[in-house]
Amino acid sequence: MKHTPGRSRASRLGRMLALYRVSSGAGLREMAADIGVSAATLSRIERGYAMDATSLLVLWQWLLQDEGGATADAAGPR
Repeated sequence: MKHTPGRSRASRLGRMLALYRVSSGAGLREMAADIGVSAATLSRIERGYAMDATSLLVLWQWLLQDEGGATADAAGPR
């Protein structure tokens, strides 16, 4: 497989998500449901495969949530 910069970033993101999931004690299906993607999609992300725009947006929104579930302002504090 040809190395591409996007693949490398996807691999790093996938590894970070897998590490977070395992360290938090969550199963693949449980975390996928929390994020809002299928278990198959989360598995592909964790293995470093690029994701479609919809999955990327859903993951981005999940990452921006605080512990209470409120979505943070992507622009940051003003």
